[in-house]
Amino acid sequence: MENNKAKILFVDDDNFLRKVYQAELSEQGYEVILAADGEEGLEKAKISDPDLIILDMIMPKKSGFEVLAE
Repeated sequence: MENNKAKILFVDDDNFLRKVYQAELSEQGYEVILAADGEEGLEKAKISDPDLIILDMIMPKKSGFEVLAE
């Protein structure tokens, strides 16, 4: 059976925000993928091919601006 849920990649270094958004978006029927920094977010974006990426701009390792550039 095919999974028809839209995939959202949420990239933010704030653990509390990741948990809140994961809970809310999952409750709304989305598949939520989390990443704690830009480097991890870029890796997960390549692997999971999300439908939408919610990206914090100021993060460790790679900023959101660097992720967008790549």
